[in-house]
Amino acid sequence: MVNYMLPNTLRPDHYDILLKPNLVTGNFSGRINIKFNVIHSTNEIVLHSKGLNIHRNSIRINVLNKGGVLSTVSSLHQNETTDKKDSIKIMNIIETLDDREFLNIELNQEMLEGEQYEVIMDYDGIMKNKINGFYWSEYVSEKGEKRSIATSKFEPTYARQAFPCFDEPNMKAKYSVKLVRPTYDNYIALSNMDQINEEQYNENETLVTFKESVPMSTYLTCFIVCDFAYTERIIQPPKNLGEPFPFRVYATPAQRNKTELALEVGAKIIQFYIDYFQISYPLPKLDMVAIPDFPSGAMETWGLVTFRETAVLYSPNTSSVLNKERVATVVGHELAHMWFGNLVTMKWWNELWLNEGFATYIEYLGVDQVFKDWEMENQFIIAELHRAFETDAKLSSHPIVVNVTNPDEITAVFDAISYSKGASLLRMLRNFVGNEVFRQGVTKYLNKNLYGSAKSEDLYEAIQELVGDQMNVKDIMYTWTKQMGYPEIIVEVAENSTDVLKITQKRFLLNADDVSDKEDSVYGYRWTIPITYITNLDPEPKLKFFPYNNDTLKIQLDPNTKWIKFNVNQNGYYRVNYNKELWSNLIDNYQNFSIADRTSLINDAFNLAYAKRLDYGVPLTLSQKLINESDVVPWRTASSALYRLKELLHDSEVYPKYQQFVLQLLQPSLQKINWEPEENEPHLHRHLRISILKLACEFEDPRCLEEAGQRLKSFVEDKQNVPHQDIRSVVFNYGMWSVGTQKEWDILWERYLLEDDAQVKATYRNGLAHARSTSLLSRYLTLAWNPQYVRRQDYVTTLTSISGNPIGTQLVWDYVRDNWDAIVKEFGLNDRYLGRMIPDITESFTNERKLNEMKDFFAKYPNAGAGASARKQAIENVKTNIKWLERNLLDIKNWLDKNVKV
Repeated sequence: MVNYMLPNTLRPDHYDILLKPNLVTGNFSGRINIKFNVIHSTNEIVLHSKGLNIHRNSIRINVLNKGGVLSTVSSLHQNETTDKKDSIKIMNIIETLDDREFLNIELNQEMLEGEQYEVIMDYDGIMKNKINGFYWSEYVSEKGEKRSIATSKFEPTYARQAFPCFDEPNMKAKYSVKLVRPTYDNYIALSNMDQINEEQYNENETLVTFKESVPMSTYLTCFIVCDFAYTERIIQPPKNLGEPFPFRVYATPAQRNKTELALEVGAKIIQFYIDYFQISYPLPKLDMVAIPDFPSGAMETWGLVTFRETAVLYSPNTSSVLNKERVATVVGHELAHMWFGNLVTMKWWNELWLNEGFATYIEYLGVDQVFKDWEMENQFIIAELHRAFETDAKLSSHPIVVNVTNPDEITAVFDAISYSKGASLLRMLRNFVGNEVFRQGVTKYLNKNLYGSAKSEDLYEAIQELVGDQMNVKDIMYTWTKQMGYPEIIVEVAENSTDVLKITQKRFLLNADDVSDKEDSVYGYRWTIPITYITNLDPEPKLKFFPYNNDTLKIQLDPNTKWIKFNVNQNGYYRVNYNKELWSNLIDNYQNFSIADRTSLINDAFNLAYAKRLDYGVPLTLSQKLINESDVVPWRTASSALYRLKELLHDSEVYPKYQQFVLQLLQPSLQKINWEPEENEPHLHRHLRISILKLACEFEDPRCLEEAGQRLKSFVEDKQNVPHQDIRSVVFNYGMWSVGTQKEWDILWERYLLEDDAQVKATYRNGLAHARSTSLLSRYLTLAWNPQYVRRQDYVTTLTSISGNPIGTQLVWDYVRDNWDAIVKEFGLNDRYLGRMIPDITESFTNERKLNEMKDFFAKYPNAGAGASARKQAIENVKTNIKWLERNLLDIKNWLDKNVKV
């Protein structure tokens, strides 16, 4: 078996890096000096390197001690100490051609344990035509001039594309960085630390030197040469928690005015985090930078956080309420990483959830401190918990702590399990140990592992010290992190007693035919579940643990209990199924529950019915309560479920009556909602407007489609008639679907090309994908391939947008299969967004013919790279769709016939 990890013989201590990007040619050159310690004697230096041209004759190795250099060795047998019998010589230099991506320097004798050495080498590389590693980006200035920048994105395994290194997260070291920038045109250089010196490098270039960094992982380093401008705040930490430091947000000069929201939100959030964890921010400055081309939403590079423009720039004149929310949450997420991931890093990528799960959960706490009226705790349920539930209810899921070795496997675990399930488990843990114990335990965990690496057990032990013998935190959490999936608890009245409930558990799977192989899990797919519940007699939540090795849990009820609701506010990572009478009681009392509990009832009922664990009459009857629902969170949950049924039923005889049912649910809300937001309207009311109008248009409410069409035509005729930013996406998408001809499409396309706001451009792209014309969509597919029109960072999203159009689904599926070689050549199989494109395109497939097309495609291209698990999910999704139609169509038809008047 191939070992992809570096040998445990050397550990880096310090990197001295000089990088010289050429913004004209798109090439770069570099010099690296790595000081490292010998942990176990060895005769080879094994580093990571990919795509770099190593100047072999430049390689030097020095043997060091506290007093300096002891002896020197140059490359490939040539050195000034060849006359000494005991001198170390380089015998061979091997660059592996496989995906281990090693640079192996073989020596003639061993380096001795306990000694320190340094390796120095020159190299060069290419920045153009890629969007990872050290890469080139371009934008157009206000004057219409093309401006080039050099920037970087190294997570998870791309630092090796910028400099030879020990590219593993636990191989932390200090960094001294020097960057060469153009002296002219307002260019600046940025890195993780603050600048300490500038000097002339040559006639046209300046050498910028940065302060030595704290110990950090390779993937957290960052190098940028750009001509950006910034806004600034000075962060005043809480008392005794560090010195004031500058906080800046950089963007292209024309977009500097769009950085104010990120600056304001970020300043408040960073102060909250410092206070909450009682741990100071350890660097002398904190910058955030909006990058024109960026592969992810953002990246937590320490002291120099990088973002896609849509995730950090905001204008009250052009950005929607959803854009505002995205900026706040992404900023909150990346700043949480300053502690979770940067200050304390997971030892290996198999425990990525310690980075991403924490940052995902903590972002909600941070944003809630800034925007109390956004109900972030409730929004977490739909954005994270339900997202995790969907992925984790399939056999193709994976445990949260999962074995990964090569770069493709590492890239693939940046998914809903690591992020959303990780966050959901932390939320559950916080709920059953208590808020203050959780906070203190997390602070203890951070303090014990400062500037180091950690594993899950370190977190559990820190919290265990605080809870004492109340519970065994590690034993509870192991059942959730060491096996995939989650439980459904079944609530029934115990035999021979009307006042005792019997609870059992089983693994929840969306496909009713799927069966877990219990041998795959040490716990047999059973969990130690924190069962919480409230009743009509007692609104204070009660907590009981249901141990994984017990068959049942019994709960005594007061004889006057009329209803009981389990999993209070859906804090637990499990679903709840009741008998018919208990479900009926909950539906009757729907309006008495909290927003979170109403949301959980809707989500559980629809998913249990989908999995054939509940009659569809329950969620459909429950959804009738939406007629009086006024909160966006239950509506968004219901919208997801109703839209999913639309995809499955759309081509069946049942659909017209189902469509009528949904439109009847929407009418009271539609009558209350104006298309134009009112001045000072609450944030979540604006949010609700978007959800209701989108759902009504999706189900082709004639008045909604007519209004969207009129507003689109008005904008096409006069570009001054810009739709309000909150409804812009509804107008573009459903206006194009309703009345869009080639004329409307062409005008939107031209305006898209002229638009410089990244958020507005994204709305245009999605609107263009809603054309009801195969010829226009085919043309769009051709145009999108040109990076002058659609940036490479937006290409996959554009394809999935087109495939989401019923007319575009087959077009995109055929296009991707016909052009797979070219797409892979452009993006590489290690691109996780490309890997996940296939499930997105095929999610609405519902027959064996489509399933066989997928199987044939995967057989033709067996190497899936980072998309291997996504392919399994895609196959499983379509199989589930096929079985669902076979089993549920008649039940839904019967319910609709009885309950819907046409």
